[in-house]
Amino acid sequence: MDKDSAMNTQDTSIIDQLAEAIALRAPPPVPIEKQVWNAKQCAAYIGKSYQTFMSYYAPLPSFPRRINFPSTSGGRPGPMWKAIDVINWVFSHQEKR
Repeated sequence: MDKDSAMNTQDTSIIDQLAEAIALRAPPPVPIEKQVWNAKQCAAYIGKSYQTFMSYYAPLPSFPRRINFPSTSGGRPGPMWKAIDVINWVFSHQEKR
């Protein structure tokens, strides 16, 4: 085994060990069915600006209904949407063949 191959094997082993250690400490991912997205996340998902999302897409009657959480500060919190509902809404607009 030449020097470069030995170094690559050693580097890969260290990287694998680091990845495993990080994975053990990371919280489990929240299933998409349980995620809620804010307006910026919805806009990013559909590839539009925040302004375009809030002024055009969010008010559409066909767009999923908002989730309005109570505010802890007395102000009005930003709206949220169930991620899976937004995803399903996007795919409901796919062209039929």
